[in-house]
Amino acid sequence: MADKKEDKIILEREYIVPLRRKFTNTPKYRRVPKAIKALKQFVARHMQLRTNDMNKIKLDMYLNEEMWFKGIRKPLAKVKVKCKKFESGIVRVELSEMPQAFKFKKEKEDKIGKEVEKKIEE
Repeated sequence: MADKKEDKIILEREYIVPLRRKFTNTPKYRRVPKAIKALKQFVARHMQLRTNDMNKIKLDMYLNEEMWFKGIRKPLAKVKVKCKKFESGIVRVELSEMPQAFKFKKEKEDKIGKEVEKKIEE
């Protein structure tokens, strides 16, 4: 995967992705996977990737959790995302506005990560 220190960001954009039209005609037990595929197709189209390069689109952990938050039957109708395209061709997709619960979770994980790095350096 692209290392943030080595790769430079070529393109950075923010989108509100409409997902409802894509998953309404699918069975309820397949809706979130269909919405995630639709999100990846949208990002591939707008970030100038070929459609068969879905493996180069990486979703953020918090975006994935937000998509699955209400279960497989009720995905988000639309989501605001921030997309970053790196020199290696990999596109990183993250939530633009994080919910409050995820902000605390991310801060906690960052704090733990810094403590682990200090222990490794010592």
